[in-house]
Amino acid sequence: MISGSRYENNVQYRKAGRRLTLNYSLCDSIIKALNEIVSACSSDNITSLLLVGGYSESPYMTERIRQ
Repeated sequence: MISGSRYENNVQYRKAGRRLTLNYSLCDSIIKALNEIVSACSSDNITSLLLVGGYSESPYMTERIRQ
């Protein structure tokens, strides 16, 4: 699934433990996109984000988002 996709160089899947390994630049891109969305909605007083999918299980990503 990952092999041959545009994320091929940013994400690795390890069968042992069934884990995705994320490249830091991909994480930075996600954080940047979230910051742009939240900034564009600044008048909406956003207080929560609902994370779904594989990235939502990443302690690293959730910590970065909280920052």
